[in-house]
This record gives sequence, C-alpha cells and structure tokens, in this order.
Amino acid sequence: MAVGLAEVAVVEAPVLVKVGLVGVAIHAGAWPDYDHTESTPTRELGPVSCALSEAIRALAYVIQLATGDRSVNLADDDGVHRGWTHTAEACALAGVLTWFTVSHISFLAPWSVEFGVVAFSAAFSHVVLGDMLTPGGVPLSLLWNLVTPGRLWRRHRVPLFTTNHPNEHLIFMCGVRMAIVVAALPALGLTLSPYTFVVAVFVGSAWHLAVVFGLIKRVRV
Repeated sequence: MAVGLAEVAVVEAPVLVKVGLVGVAIHAGAWPDYDHTESTPTRELGPVSCALSEAIRALAYVIQLATGDRSVNLADDDGVHRGWTHTAEACALAGVLTWFTVSHISFLAPWSVEFGVVAFSAAFSHVVLGDMLTPGGVPLSLLWNLVTPGRLWRRHRVPLFTTNHPNEHLIFMCGVRMAIVVAALPALGLTLSPYTFVVAVFVGSAWHLAVVFGLIKRVRV
C-alpha cells in the first residue's frame, strides 16, 4: 500500500504543480493592487485578502514615507496606490516569498523555484504590461529611478488605455497571465496539457471577471 501511494503521488504531482503554477500566475498577477482597499484582489478572498491588503498597504506606507515620498497617505485609498507594490523590487520580493513558502510544502518543494519565477513574472507583468500602459503610470523600479536623473518615486507611463477599461481586464488580466504560464513552463522543463490549460483559463478568468463585475462582493474585516 505504501508503495502504491508513493507511485500515485509521483504520477499526480506534476498535474498539481501545473495547476498550482496557473493559480499562482492568476493571483500573483494581481498582487500589486493589494495596495488599494477596493481593488479586485482585495475583494477576491474576503477577510483573508482584506487583511493581506491592510498589511501590504502599511508596509508600502512605511517604505514610501521612509524614502521621501511625502504624498503618501494611508488614510486615503489612493494614498499608497501604485507606489512601492508597483516596482520590480516589490515583485521580486513576491517571487522570493512564494519560493520560500512553497519550499516548505513537501510535495511542491521540488518546484519551489518555478513557483517563485512565475510569481515574479506575473506580478511584474501587471506593472509593465498593465498599469504602466495607463495614464497614471508606475514607479517601475526604485533602483532604476535612483541611478537615473529625476525623483525616486517618479512614474513611468506609455498610456494606451485607461484603468478598468474592458481591454485591461479581458486582454491583460485573463490573457497575459496565462501566456506567462505557457511561456514559463517549457523553459522550466514542464509541460501543460491542453485540457488542464483550458480548465485553468476558464476557472481563473471566470473568478476574476466575477469579482470585477461585482458578482463576488468584498467582505470587510
């Protein structure tokens, strides 16, 4: 029986890993927006995501205030939005934390690096391929801003559409994150079956759009 269970675990682990990677891409791709109390990711998981949002907002506030961003205001929903969480450094931290967490989950630990890479890629795609393409822009990278002329918290932008435009949700939120997973898996030596991919895209996209259009309500803590 022990041998049989081990064999089942070995066979099933890659499927669980692939589904997990897709899930990480979906949610890590939205994590920069945890810095706003009314954002989609803040509403997605009710009290859990609300508490996470409050913690991230507090951390962003401390970092931005300590580094000279005098416009930061924790009492205002927009006061820390598109600040520290919308930088390459914050996305890298998300990747490291994902790697560290997964490395302590026994059946996922062998793929902890892959999880970290996908988490960083998805989060940074939100910054570069999402919010930087709106008029509001993003800080992009504190290191880059530090070594180049200008303010540390200046924003970079290539305005192609406005925030919450249907194109942002239908093309970026659902499409780009899935493309990241599809591109990342072969590079990491993994494959994703068409069936698993279709199911993951449907579930992830339906969940995201349900939150966006108010079918799933944010629960305050």
